Amino acid sequence: MKIGEKFGKLCQEILFHASQQEKHKKDKFDENNLSEEFADVIFTTLFLAKDMNVDTKKALKDKIKKFIRDMKINI
Repeated sequence: MKIGEKFGKLCQEILFHASQQEKHKKDKFDENNLSEEFADVIFTTLFLAKDMNVDTKKALKDKIKKFIRDMKINI
């Protein structure tokens, strides 16, 4: 599934930016790729959710409410 591939690339970019990537792999990375890889994961996830008839607006609202409740954030 494409989402696994996209997430793997994002993880590699995160490691690169945290200076934890293996030295032989660092040559393949461009410092400007991090935002593109985040966007790829978000886009691919939303596209998959749409294909699976997930109400992403509701899911995000519910998740934000839960996060606020769990973290005891006052808004």
